[in-house]
Amino acid sequence: MINHSSRIESESEFSWKELKFLLQLPWLLFLILVGKRSWRELFQPLRDLTAFLLEPKVTLVLVVINIGVFVYQVFFMPEELFRQLVFQPRHVLDFNVFPMLASWFLHANIAHLAGNMIALLVFGRIVERRLGAWQALFIYFGAAIISDLIA
Repeated sequence: MINHSSRIESESEFSWKELKFLLQLPWLLFLILVGKRSWRELFQPLRDLTAFLLEPKVTLVLVVINIGVFVYQVFFMPEELFRQLVFQPRHVLDFNVFPMLASWFLHANIAHLAGNMIALLVFGRIVERRLGAWQALFIYFGAAIISDLIA
């Protein structure tokens, strides 16, 4: 069921729209040169890209939180605290919830963070578009809980 209240453009819709712009670009440049169109229209793909990236609000908030936690982790978090927060399967058996929660936002290095955030942006957009914001949060945290339980 698609949430129509905050319609998120699909990746294919976005791609086709930008391809159409590129194909029409020579004609647009001609119209700009003869004064029939504004040069501002050349920046429409940048406006489209910005809107495309900013549409999935929940996904963006999760990405910003993850990046913020990573910056804190790298520059400000004491090494001992980081070691205590790294998830280990025994935390599930001991019902030590805090490392389980912290592990959802901690990353081993920049490559780990980048890979996870790219996956989150790609799949988060789709989930948020198809199911809605609350369901996207439910799936994000549900997947985190399941990954802790089967680790």
